[in-house]
Amino acid sequence: MWSLNMVRAGVVRHPAEWKAGGYHEIEVAPKRYRIVDRTALAEVLGIEDLSRLATAHAEWIEAALRERGQRRVPEWSESLAVGSRAFVEQVGSELGVRARHRQIESLGELSVLRDPGVSYGRHFDGGMVSLRPK
Repeated sequence: MWSLNMVRAGVVRHPAEWKAGGYHEIEVAPKRYRIVDRTALAEVLGIEDLSRLATAHAEWIEAALRERGQRRVPEWSESLAVGSRAFVEQVGSELGVRARHRQIESLGELSVLRDPGVSYGRHFDGGMVSLRPK
């Protein structure tokens, strides 16, 4: 959940403390210069009554803080794209050669686009002749 980015980074304890974040956009929409389309967001989330969006969002934030606290969530912090399989495939396609050798993984209902796991241990543990001090 992107509202928790600054919490996970350790900058604030609650997303309400970060004035420039999306938390405030969802909780109390500004009259001008909106960033979040609250109507579209409510529709995507299956919330029929727009007035319920802020309440549902606040509940999700509190649940996430209780569950995870400030722990990083690898699906979000170590991926190039997170979402439906179609969305992740579209991002990969739009990235073109920059997405080559990156893998799409399914994690329940979510899909993620990640870098392939690469072990560097063999190259930096002194086992390679070219890296030995003498």
